[in-house]
Amino acid sequence: MKNIALFASGNGTNVQRIAEYFADSKDVSIKLIVCNKATAYVLERAKKLQIDSLLVDKATFYESDKIVKKLQQLDIDLIVLAGFLWLIPENLIAAFPQKIINIHPALLPKYGGKGMYGMHVHEAVIANREAFSGISIHYVNQNYDEGDIIFQAKCAISNEDTAENVAQKVHALEYAHYPEIIEKVVVEKKQKAEGRRQSQVAKFLPFGGFYSIILLLLSLYSCKEKPISPRESYLTFVFEHRIDNETIVLDTYYANAANNRYCLQEIKYFISSVCLYKHDGKKVDIQHNEGIHYVDLAYKNTLTWEIAQQIPEGEYDSIGFTFGLNQIDNQSFRFKNPPESNMAWPEVLGGGYHYMMLNGWFYRGDTVLAPLNIHLGRGQIYQGTTPNVDSIIGFVDNYFSVCLPVKSFSIKRDETKTVKIVMNIENWFKTPYLYDFNYWGGHIMQNQSAMQTLKENGKNVFSVMISD
Repeated sequence: MKNIALFASGNGTNVQRIAEYFADSKDVSIKLIVCNKATAYVLERAKKLQIDSLLVDKATFYESDKIVKKLQQLDIDLIVLAGFLWLIPENLIAAFPQKIINIHPALLPKYGGKGMYGMHVHEAVIANREAFSGISIHYVNQNYDEGDIIFQAKCAISNEDTAENVAQKVHALEYAHYPEIIEKVVVEKKQKAEGRRQSQVAKFLPFGGFYSIILLLLSLYSCKEKPISPRESYLTFVFEHRIDNETIVLDTYYANAANNRYCLQEIKYFISSVCLYKHDGKKVDIQHNEGIHYVDLAYKNTLTWEIAQQIPEGEYDSIGFTFGLNQIDNQSFRFKNPPESNMAWPEVLGGGYHYMMLNGWFYRGDTVLAPLNIHLGRGQIYQGTTPNVDSIIGFVDNYFSVCLPVKSFSIKRDETKTVKIVMNIENWFKTPYLYDFNYWGGHIMQNQSAMQTLKENGKNVFSVMISD
């Protein structure tokens, strides 16, 4: 078990997210929340989370070793800064070398340093008309925001974006990535420590080098997935993506039914509750991976899904699935590892996961190139006309059911059947409702009307083909 201390100065939304992420972890324990502001709401969060907290003043923090000794007494392995605004003193850095990490709301080395925090960063990004912003997770040294970078993620900025809009996008990246990167850092440090212990033990064993090689080979073999036996794989799904009956070419411009010129660079989505229907109406649920599959053009292995489940023999005439994740399946922190975990939907906007991301560019009014981020997920109901997170009064689940009738096909014993599911991308934007990028804009995560239009159109997006 690795012990973590969280340092925060304000509201503590990142602290909450991190604590919830590791709540059931067998590898990580949040031991302490350190705060430097008596009125900070993070202290109230600590009480609700039942995590010990420590309020520190400047004299204690900078002129004594009390904090170092406290952390050492708790056997802290990693210090995580989550909105902590004080510069970390040298005695703390010396006691925990390369064991303190921070998240910064910009793409370092830009917009870092003293005074660059919170809205100050986002206002500077907007003032300089940056095309992108994002987050940087880095190790902490004696200077503000200058430690080695561990991870960065970026978001596109349009001409219409305000500093508040950028803040929301950056917060979404923080919620999606920070807990996972913390976990990755902890795991890597644990693996390095175990590696050092094994090498030390090997020195004292006869033929130590030989035994180390054998242990390494055994560990590599044990980590490999066992191949699916052909006798158990009676069904394979293959996913294709087309525009006007031609396989899509990423970064190539197309025109939709509203005559918007656009290109796509990323296509990612979930399908779930996958099932087959027999002639007599009986339903056969796909239980492999709980009936959930993630598709991502950046990961070719996701474009094929071999079902490790014996499918009953018989005649079938349709295939059904849920596009996205239903209320039971769409639970925050369900997916611990990327790429699925990268689909996290911001907690402030309803939590859970994106059902779909179509990311690319479009020409606004045929002349201005703008980011296109068609993200479908949990919608929000706002009090009033301004989509501000503080005015959210309810949420809307935008998953939908798809049923694809097919020409009758049979599944026979020891026979593998291939089902090709095709996403006809142009139909997202024309059937039954015309979807105009100039009207809806490039960002719709807080626009339930736009997501509802895509939801209705989505029922006509997919087609299916069966082959032996």
